[in-house]
Amino acid sequence: MRTLLRRAILAAVPAVTLPMALLIAPGTALAGPAPMTISVTHQATLVAGGGAAVVTVISRCAPDPNGGYLVVYLLQGPNYDSTAVAISCDGARHTLQVDVPAGPVSGWMAGKAVATVSLCGTVACTSAFTTVKIT
Repeated sequence: MRTLLRRAILAAVPAVTLPMALLIAPGTALAGPAPMTISVTHQATLVAGGGAAVVTVISRCAPDPNGGYLVVYLLQGPNYDSTAVAISCDGARHTLQVDVPAGPVSGWMAGKAVATVSLCGTVACTSAFTTVKIT
């Protein structure tokens, strides 16, 4: 009885593992649109006089004929502001320099700030946040 059970299990293993291997194996049939990715560099450049800070954002989104948009929000102490820019969603990686104007309290100052970036296409959005050093 045990031998029969062992043979049945051994016979079933290839029947289960082969389809699973085909599902897991890389190939063009499994390829989908480029994922939506976003990252923010940890350094921002202070524009003379503190009237703006330039934040570098690296983004990629799936091809979308309507494009997408990027919102960069910067917070430093009581000061905050944001900028929205239209972007191309073509599946390629893009590096953008985004000027964020100084907020309502005062100009940006050299030091740490928090950057929050949102990338949105027609059907999805993703966000990232990090501490940046404004220099």
